Amino acid sequence: MSHKLPRHRVVQLATGMKMITSMVENCCFEMNGLQTKANLDVIPLGSYDILIGMDWLDSHFAILDCHNKTIASLDEDGNPTQVKGPEVLRF
Repeated sequence: MSHKLPRHRVVQLATGMKMITSMVENCCFEMNGLQTKANLDVIPLGSYDILIGMDWLDSHFAILDCHNKTIASLDEDGNPTQVKGPEVLRF
């Protein structure tokens, strides 16, 4: 059985600091009942499990409602769905 080695790349954080990360491709995860997947950079985030990036938001045609803490988007099959809860968008 062969395993694909992780890809490494340099990312720049919002603080301006640059770091080398590993990427997990097609990582499956759940957001309050929505089964989805994304390419994830492995970065220490403190209290957050995952930060959803613009690539995922764009590819799922997401609409954010920060006031109501909801994400309206398309699931992996292209069906409309809505995710709600503080575990999705932490303020």
